[in-house]
Amino acid sequence: MLKAIKKKQDYPETRELIEETHNRNKELANGLSDRIERYEKWLGQLPGRIEVTHWTRHPDSDAEQDDYGFGLKLCRVNKEWVIWHASERMEDDSPPDWKPLKDAPIRLRAFGIKCFPELLVAIRTKQEELEAAIESTFTEFDSFFAQLNVPGKERP
Repeated sequence: MLKAIKKKQDYPETRELIEETHNRNKELANGLSDRIERYEKWLGQLPGRIEVTHWTRHPDSDAEQDDYGFGLKLCRVNKEWVIWHASERMEDDSPPDWKPLKDAPIRLRAFGIKCFPELLVAIRTKQEELEAAIESTFTEFDSFFAQLNVPGKERP
């Protein structure tokens, strides 16, 4: 609980409280990064994972800033799966500046973790879209290949 500064002599105590709070917040921030890394590792082992981007309303937006978005992106970097974040005004034409979520400011790390269920749903949705695109490609190829009158199996 915060204590009000009543006298000039309370400044040293206030400084000590700030340092203690800083140390506790640093521990908590490390806990956020640990959770992000655990989730990335789990996603990296999940069969069917797919690169995906999910956008939602930015935690700093208000009713007048409905165009301010917060994005999470799961993508493969070398052999690891990493969750990136970006903040973007929707009318901005420049590409988002993606950065690792585990290195984000504390409040954005916390918000990003709260968006993990939505990211998981986005992965499933992207899988369904990919499946539909592959089926459509099969149909187009099979139609094309049939016109070539090549004997043999048309579809794997």
